[in-house]
Amino acid sequence: MRSLVAGLRMQGGLLDLGFEEILNHLGLFYEKVEDNSSSYQVELSSEDFSRAGGTTLEEIVQLLSGLHDPERDDFMYPVVNEFELKVLAEIKKRYSDCGIPLVRKWYWPNQKVFCVILTHDVDYLFQPPPPRGSLRKTIPSLIRYGLGWLTGDIRVCNVLQLGKREKAKGFISTFFFMVDYGTRTEILGRLVRIPELKEFEVGLHGSPSAADSSLALTKQRSRLEQMTSRRILANRFHYLVSSPPFTWRKLEEAGFTSDCTSCCRESPGFKDGICFPFHPIDIFQERRRTVIEIPTSFMDSPFIQDVEKARHKMNRLLEVVTKFNGCLVLNFHNGYQDPKIYPQYVGFYDWVLETIASTQGVWVANVSDVCKWWLSRERTQLRKNALLYDTAKNDVHIVSPLAESRLVLCVENKEIHKLIYHA
Repeated sequence: MRSLVAGLRMQGGLLDLGFEEILNHLGLFYEKVEDNSSSYQVELSSEDFSRAGGTTLEEIVQLLSGLHDPERDDFMYPVVNEFELKVLAEIKKRYSDCGIPLVRKWYWPNQKVFCVILTHDVDYLFQPPPPRGSLRKTIPSLIRYGLGWLTGDIRVCNVLQLGKREKAKGFISTFFFMVDYGTRTEILGRLVRIPELKEFEVGLHGSPSAADSSLALTKQRSRLEQMTSRRILANRFHYLVSSPPFTWRKLEEAGFTSDCTSCCRESPGFKDGICFPFHPIDIFQERRRTVIEIPTSFMDSPFIQDVEKARHKMNRLLEVVTKFNGCLVLNFHNGYQDPKIYPQYVGFYDWVLETIASTQGVWVANVSDVCKWWLSRERTQLRKNALLYDTAKNDVHIVSPLAESRLVLCVENKEIHKLIYHA
């Protein structure tokens, strides 16, 4: 019997943090090696992977710390994921050279190919979106919104309709709410208690001024929890305001587990160069933050008047996350889902829902469920003597059970390629 757990030799510094984050993304089983002993079949260190292809590990660390190249204009290709695949190929080779298979954790539950998270920023409840098109369409909508505000009719904010359309496809999304909608703020509590919306997640749409204040974030989170009787764990800041790494620190201090603020406002794609959830790297404190950043890849507002361009971008994003087994976070504002003002865009979102529903191997979940999964997957580790390979029988033995029952293990070597073991 030979151990299949790798030894991770720590050198100290930011490159180690980035490399460990990469190993967690790839789902490797490893133990940190602090002394000079060498008792592992395969040993890994950040020094050995300082460059993969034309990208350096230092560049990857910069991306994962929120430091972006101002001249970078192509966000459609996730350079971090490409780097990770090249690292994975080299690690597979090392295992193969030792005559043992590489066993790693699959990315998503029950062998799903990729993940989609549907989200909605609720910027207002009763104010109409900026009017577009003819007055013939706009004036009746203005009257309808006004009457809704006067009577407290929650149907006019489109939230309930969004929930029903998603649930009809078997999906549950995350709604990011503010804590202040003027004189009608109290209606928020009634809205989220509607039976059709009870399964949907409520997140905080944090105010821009709270991005640098853990006290303000804590107050907003507490207020939203009081109004909705929900536990609030996810956040996305209004106007996508964020100051890495300081904002991530404030989110941790305020008790959030996930954030979806990182987003290219005008250009769909992967701002941080990655289509996975990740622990941001704090380059000043030299540590990985505990909060999970799940970058948003598509926001609707730039494409309200160009549905065909939106379809093209969406298809491209789906191709990318399928290739890299990634996570696609979509943000559709409730205001643009008014069929009387934006019929074409309502149709576009229905097309998105139908496209996802008809795609094989996709896991659709809300923000916090994905965060819980990613953390559970990361924490599911096996010690050196718990993952063994029988060379005589060419068989893998898992001595201790895995805590996450939905986790799938992928066994890869020259004889076996992606032979799946259910934990």
